[in-house]
This record gives sequence, C-alpha cells and structure tokens, in this order.
Amino acid sequence: MPRSKRSRSNAAKAAHLQKYLASPGYAKAQEALEHHTTRLSLELNKKHLPSKPKKLRTTITRNFPRLRAENLPKADANDRLLILEKGTKDPLAMRFDRVVNKETAHRLANACLALDQLGPKINHKETTRSKTSALHLGIWEVYSDQPHLTRDTVNQEPLVKETIARLLAILREEVAPKLAQLLQQHHPRQWERQLTAYARVREVLGQQLQEMPWLDFGGAFFTVAVKVGSSERWHIDWNDDPSGGIAWVLPVGVFTGGDFCSPQLQASIPVRQGQVLGVQARRLIHCGLQTTGLRHVFTLFTDYLVLKHAEDEAQVNSAVT
Repeated sequence: MPRSKRSRSNAAKAAHLQKYLASPGYAKAQEALEHHTTRLSLELNKKHLPSKPKKLRTTITRNFPRLRAENLPKADANDRLLILEKGTKDPLAMRFDRVVNKETAHRLANACLALDQLGPKINHKETTRSKTSALHLGIWEVYSDQPHLTRDTVNQEPLVKETIARLLAILREEVAPKLAQLLQQHHPRQWERQLTAYARVREVLGQQLQEMPWLDFGGAFFTVAVKVGSSERWHIDWNDDPSGGIAWVLPVGVFTGGDFCSPQLQASIPVRQGQVLGVQARRLIHCGLQTTGLRHVFTLFTDYLVLKHAEDEAQVNSAVT
C-alpha cells in the first residue's frame, strides 16, 4: 500500500475510534466490562526486590523459600485482570482479552515462522532468563546516550531484514494503537512519559523512521523482544523502567503453559493468544511456565534510558525557557 493511502487509512481509523469513545455505546460497553473485571490492590515490599542482579537468588531464597512457579495460585484464564499498587492508581499487572484478533495472531505467527526458518542473528545472548535467547528489534538506548536501532535490527541479511520489517509492520498497524489506548486509559501517567520519550526519539531518529516506518510504534513501546517458548528462569528485566514502565506480553501460536508467574503477586497468570498482559517487569520477580506446542511470545517494552534521557532533556529545556 502506498504510504499516502496508509496515512489516510490510519487517520480514518483514529477518527472512527475517537467518535466511538465519545458515544453512549462505548459507555455502556465499559459498564458491561466492569462485570467481567477482577480488580486487586497490592502493596509491594521493597525488601522483596533485589538492588542488583547478583542478589536475585539470595532475595528469592530469603523471602520466598521453597518457591516453585507451578505451585503459585492460578489466576482465572478469562476476563480482564487489574492488579494496582496499593495507594496509587498505577497497575502492577493488567491483562486484557480480545486485543489481538485471530487474523492478526495468525499473521504474526506466520511471520515468526518465516523468521525462524531464515535463522536471524541474535547479537546478545541472555542465559539467565531462559535456555533460548530472544531477538531484540526496534529502538533503545542500551549501551548509548542516544536512541538507536538495536544490533538485531540492523545486523542481518537483506532477506531477514525484509521479514523483520513485515513482522514489525503488523505490530505497528494492528497492535501498537490498541496498547496506546490501554495505557491512556489505565496508566495515564506512564502514557505521558511515553509521549515525552516519543518526541525525543522522533527528533533524533526522524529520518530513519521515515525510511523505516515499521519501527514507529507511536510511543506505545520502542523495543520488541521475540522468542520461542517462555523465559522459564526467575529474573527481573533490568533494562526496563523502575518508575512505572510497562512491558507488554503477547503470545501467538497453538500452545499450553507460558503463564506469567510472580512471587510478589502470588499468582500464575495465564496469557492466551488474543490476550495481552502489561506488567512492571523491572519491579516484579517473574518467569514463565514451561510450554508445550509452538509458542512465539512478544515482549513490547521501553528501556529505562529512553525514558530517563527524554525526561532529563525535557526538564533542562523547561528550565531554560
């Protein structure tokens, strides 16, 4: 599709969405949805969160003796789940149904299979989370003080790059706008931070985003991690933001297992195809249950430096003016 037509299509979708959000039908739908929502409030104990990676095992042993992911209480697999941090409106975890339709999930799964067959290069292999490593695509500021494309995005053969572009384009068109809407509704403070980061990313990488529009997720997230199976070892996502940043978990395929498990939440949360789970992955010790079948899982996130540097710069600019 030519870019001009795509832009008009996106504008029409946005206008239609805003019209629906202002309609009585939307209000009635929200009221009905509340009857299918589990809301919980939870206070996080700071002592249960290690200050650095080397202290993770000690923290688990001291605070959660005999911890086994499969023994955690299992949350209901259906409906909407909101776990808020006590004393705030910030979500620690939030799961939503029917965010990804069957057609989109099928396209994502096929794109993942095509990518697997090509054997993309994984430039940074992480063994502390899982036996299998994830491909990190998109934009971040890891190892830098400026936003840049990840090595897994640029250090690939041409055919792999084309397949990555198709995969990310699906996420950009079909998933990112919905996650942006969910953030606006359920975590507005974080959404404002995402927009601040987005403005800086566009300023620094504007030319590259024009040339590669599939890397522009509208501020909903900036990095896409994709892998097969689950991250079955207890870990914390140290590159995520500790001040309310959300990582979105989106699985596709025919599978069982893969539940998001956290001892702080005292829950094993199923995440099925079609659902998305947003979590504060920097503040929650977590892992995924072992899977059977074929499961590709996307983790859509913003690294903490993208947010921190954008906010620092905005603060300096505000002081100058």
